[in-house]
Amino acid sequence: MEAGFDAGNLSRIETGRQQPSIPRLERIARAMNVNVSDLYRLTEAVAPPPGQLRDDNGAVYHADTQLI
Repeated sequence: MEAGFDAGNLSRIETGRQQPSIPRLERIARAMNVNVSDLYRLTEAVAPPPGQLRDDNGAVYHADTQLI
């Protein structure tokens, strides 16, 4: 809801049935308080060094919240 579209759209993006536009990715990232580059990193399964995935405030995500 915070990204401005319904759960069905987000579900289709998460399952790969829909490819999001750049503006939509920006809205998702903003709603999650992460950078768009973090979303790409996660979808490409490129693991950042431990402790390197940070939110917009510079806080490091804990290992149990990272989807890598």
